[in-house]
Amino acid sequence: MVYTTQDDLLYLSSRFSKTLKSRFGKGPETCYVVSQDNRLFIYIGNFMTPAEEVLVANNQVNMANNFRASVINVICKEFINEASKTLGLKFHSCFHDWNYDTNKGIFIIESNDIQSTDHKEVYFEKGLFEVMGRIISKVHKTPERFEILKWNQSVCVVECREVLLSMDRYLFRQGYSDILLEHSREMKTFLKSQKDQLKLVFNREVEDLFIIWDYEKDRSIIVFSLQ
Repeated sequence: MVYTTQDDLLYLSSRFSKTLKSRFGKGPETCYVVSQDNRLFIYIGNFMTPAEEVLVANNQVNMANNFRASVINVICKEFINEASKTLGLKFHSCFHDWNYDTNKGIFIIESNDIQSTDHKEVYFEKGLFEVMGRIISKVHKTPERFEILKWNQSVCVVECREVLLSMDRYLFRQGYSDILLEHSREMKTFLKSQKDQLKLVFNREVEDLFIIWDYEKDRSIIVFSLQ
């Protein structure tokens, strides 16, 4: 397992923020990197270009997402190399999700060599998985397995396994990313509408929510930002 110093994480935060600014002409107001189990979590706040603001205001969210994704995918490849060099660990994949309504985003960068620490069972784990399964089943396939990847007072990251429908696989193979993205947004909207149920589990408000899809490995990662 990789061991990171605070200086390493501050350097990567600064590097990532500067890269966003150089590629988009505007950098985020907040950008910080945390590390756990050979994963990097990058939290972004207040980052929307004037062009994206116009597109979102005119309900052209797919176009805004496509524009952002095309640039972000290039940035991810560059940053994976930078993070690998800085931390001495080979990272292989980068996933991201954005919420234009809250102007926040998250990146998760992973190594294929994930070495989980021995997580103690979180006190609300069973209740959370039951609630998530019940909510998700109303809009999508119920995941076969859940696992908490990260938990503290401000965030809970849950990995969901075996989540794809046959149609999801077909759309992914055919490159229909717009349809998959639209469904993901609808799923996020529905999950957010169930905040009262989630509040009972976490004993705190869900401030924001992200869903990251890994279609190649049949999984999703749901990030709950907590107040």
